[in-house]
Amino acid sequence: MLPVWDEPPVKLIDSCLPITPFLPSVDVGGGHVTMPDGSNVRKSVADTVNRLQEKLLLCREDDTKSFFSLIVLWEYLLIDRFGSKSCYEVHWKNFRMLKKVLENKLVGQKRHLRALLIDRTMLQHESLLEQGSMCLTPTHRQMMINLLTLSTSHYSEVRSRAQVKLFTALDQFSYSYTVLIPHLLRNLQQDSSQFHEQFKGSLYVLLGPKQNPLVTRHDWEMLMNLWPAIVRTKPSEKLSVIRLIENIVESVHKHFPTITISLQIPELCLAAARQLWNSSPAPCFQVVSDEEVAIGMQQLEDRNQYNTDQYLALLDSLMDAMQQENLHWRYRSMALSFLRDLVHPDLPYSARTVRYFLHTLIHDSLELRKIAIRSTVFLLKQQKRAHKKILIDPLSFSGGEKAKGPGDHASNRWVQYCSKTRPLTAEAWDTPCYVHKPYHGFYCWPEQVEVYAASGEQPALDRSHDELTAEEKEVDLFFSDQQNVDRLVELLALEEKKGKDKFNGYRFIMFKGLFRNHGDTYLNHFLPHLERLVTDKHESSQRCAAEIIAGIIRGSKHWPFHKVSALWKALAPIIRLALLNMTVETIADWGICFATSSENRDPNRHHWLLELLMEDPLRDEASFIECGRLYTLQGALNQQEWRVSELFHRLLSYLKPFLTHPFQNVRERLGSVLTNIFEPDILLLGGSRTTSPHITTFVSEIIPQLAVLYQIGPKALDSSSNHIELRKKLSGESADPVMNMLENMQVNGEERDVAIRLLKTVCRWVTGSISRAQYATVAEYYEFFPLVCLMSNYDADEELSRSCVSMLAMMGQALMLPQHVPVVLQSVSKVSESISWWARSSCLEFLQVVVFHNMATILSKQVWIREVLDIVLQLLEDDWLEVREKASQVLGGLLHCNFIESTDDLIEKFKLKSKTKVKKQQVHGHAMDAVDLQSLRLRHSGILGLCAFINAYPYDVPEFVPDVFLHLGDHLNDPQPIPSTIRKTLGDFKRTHHDNWEQHSLKFTEQQLGVLRDLTIPPTYYA
Repeated sequence: MLPVWDEPPVKLIDSCLPITPFLPSVDVGGGHVTMPDGSNVRKSVADTVNRLQEKLLLCREDDTKSFFSLIVLWEYLLIDRFGSKSCYEVHWKNFRMLKKVLENKLVGQKRHLRALLIDRTMLQHESLLEQGSMCLTPTHRQMMINLLTLSTSHYSEVRSRAQVKLFTALDQFSYSYTVLIPHLLRNLQQDSSQFHEQFKGSLYVLLGPKQNPLVTRHDWEMLMNLWPAIVRTKPSEKLSVIRLIENIVESVHKHFPTITISLQIPELCLAAARQLWNSSPAPCFQVVSDEEVAIGMQQLEDRNQYNTDQYLALLDSLMDAMQQENLHWRYRSMALSFLRDLVHPDLPYSARTVRYFLHTLIHDSLELRKIAIRSTVFLLKQQKRAHKKILIDPLSFSGGEKAKGPGDHASNRWVQYCSKTRPLTAEAWDTPCYVHKPYHGFYCWPEQVEVYAASGEQPALDRSHDELTAEEKEVDLFFSDQQNVDRLVELLALEEKKGKDKFNGYRFIMFKGLFRNHGDTYLNHFLPHLERLVTDKHESSQRCAAEIIAGIIRGSKHWPFHKVSALWKALAPIIRLALLNMTVETIADWGICFATSSENRDPNRHHWLLELLMEDPLRDEASFIECGRLYTLQGALNQQEWRVSELFHRLLSYLKPFLTHPFQNVRERLGSVLTNIFEPDILLLGGSRTTSPHITTFVSEIIPQLAVLYQIGPKALDSSSNHIELRKKLSGESADPVMNMLENMQVNGEERDVAIRLLKTVCRWVTGSISRAQYATVAEYYEFFPLVCLMSNYDADEELSRSCVSMLAMMGQALMLPQHVPVVLQSVSKVSESISWWARSSCLEFLQVVVFHNMATILSKQVWIREVLDIVLQLLEDDWLEVREKASQVLGGLLHCNFIESTDDLIEKFKLKSKTKVKKQQVHGHAMDAVDLQSLRLRHSGILGLCAFINAYPYDVPEFVPDVFLHLGDHLNDPQPIPSTIRKTLGDFKRTHHDNWEQHSLKFTEQQLGVLRDLTIPPTYYA
């Protein structure tokens, strides 16, 4: 009805295609509304509103309500749709939700409400408009300029609303931002204090739209004009402007990617494009001729050259602003951030830029130094020279023998660490047999493997100053100056935030790039500082040394043998000093240092480091130093995974005498190290095993050393309050002497303490292994199960008790393979016959968790189901009340999960047991004799079994439950603890079924409801 005006589009960019709009046709057969003179209605309204805005800005600038109306008018005229894309998506989301709420499932997708159909029709129309696109005409351009004027006007609410509509228009009209740039540049050149609102509004416009800010558009010409203008703006001390400047820096860093400068079209793309004319449907254009292709290639080259010139000009403009103009420190930081974000792999930084970055490394400002460190990382990466690689046949080292499966075999033996064949000569060092990626060879080998050529074929490191490029000369001049190095290390060793500083990856990569590109040229400048830093107890100093050492080790990857050998002669004493002077705060930093040094490196190439870390880590020193040595060794070995079996064997042999270490922190670290040692020990396809230490052998050596705990465990755990009361009733003696005897019981103290410490280490090892394992738990862990259950309530040592409980929890939650199920059930059955009531209770808790976490596996065989049920039913008749109650709880959980199929026979069995006769017989004036207690135990087990059936259904009432209530009602007057068990069960039933009791009560007869009331309501005093 109101079409867009017909005007020639504005040429925003050079294009080979004609600029035409794409508008959906929605013709209902009617005409178009026009003005009386035949002109376009939208155009006439736009011209009128344009004059109105000029008049309002001139005479009524404080009339904000009128400006709000103007903004709405500009939106309707400028944006030929109902709203932004986000509004369209929100509309779709609301429609789907409303449709789901109002749908009639009886008729399916038919007969929707009329309002819903209208909303769907509206969405279809919006979808058509969303797919369309318009060209920017002179009238559109004027409206966008008018919105920009309102976006930078005096009142904040007017600016905010206008900016939202302007950002929507920028999303609709491609490259329309070029219309705004000249006006924004003019605003940025004004005094930020005198024209504060206009300046602030321009900064807001540069920050929008949110996901594609104007300040980060992929246009080198625009960036060349815009970024230097932002840097050269007059500083403002107003907090709002300062925050906007910071947001611009952050937005550029976050949203500005590495965009193309020089685009190349390969011949393959041209050939694929020509194939389009041989396909169907064929393009509507004529086949492109060779002359047109040549013209296009020339235009592409011209465009690439233009982009290159603009990129270099942008770098020079920012450098001129920082070097030749007196910039405010905040704007200098912004310019430096822009230079950092302009890094490009195709065009390296100029020598001038490199010099500025390097000297900023020793600037007084911490913020500038941080930017310079990242920039130095980039420029060193740009200066990296390609290293030669060669192809080798991996099977040639094993005589052509192929691997039959994953694991250790002859075909990958040559990539594993071997102290006898480690490279100790230049000839061995240059042998092309070092594979740095740890995943090669374990499962299989590719047809050909790429390895680095000998060091003599790599780029030369001993170059004179004249042989360097202009950019490399700047690096050489800076790091050849001892004063620069001294100042750099001094600043890097400063503390930034107490307790918040961590190992800095960018600093490490900077030193790695330096020593990779220039070899050991500057090594002597850093060695004296390293000797000083590693002996300094300050946290920041040692962290700085760790970053430099990691960078040196990683950077020496392609050094020749004589340089690497000399490096380790100088570095090894420094590392030994570092390990000797570690502090609690820097242990993690040194661990990261050596882990980073070993990551993705052939262990044979780093044999100096690995052998150094293996040197007697548990010598007589402070416990945290011993932990630190183990932690650093652990970090280095973890990166090698399966390729250091020899070191694992040596380390395990060394650690065995220390597994009973007296300090807790050392034992915990030992347990963690054992986790890493045995992690490669997995059963592979075909039953093959790795050459790493085996868990089976280790467990067989540990079990006899723990046997002493079976002697002290029952004595410490075999008593409970019920047991004491029972003895009191039977013997007539006081319980106090018995308790005193248990408390004062003494065993061989030294032997007990050693075994307890060993068990703590084992618990830490098993817990860590299960938590880290990517596969099921191993059967050998269950050999510790009886002892761990026994000691899980050892009150004399809280640490031991806590460790045992953690181990049981991890073992219970672990995945269990079918072949391990008999071993687990056998271990549980063994503990269920223990003389310790606490061990029997613990095994029930463990059994419950194991069954629930491995339900599908156990349900796969009836014999396993029967074994689980037999263990629970056996303990349901246990002598101890606590064990019987736990067994009832576990039985209820199994019933709740339908673990037991046939329940009728079980109910009848429990009813029969509950009818066991209990004779009340006095023996010499005391309580019941042993025979009566035995019958009471059987009767109580039957009651507990029936109660388990009730507790198994907390939100439902199966058919058998009312009958069970009738049976329980007959036992309310039985001897304790039967009545209390029944009342507790009924109380829980009443609580869980209270909300839906009206429906549940229908399943009971009047007689059953009467019994239920008698059970749940306690009798009166006179009853």
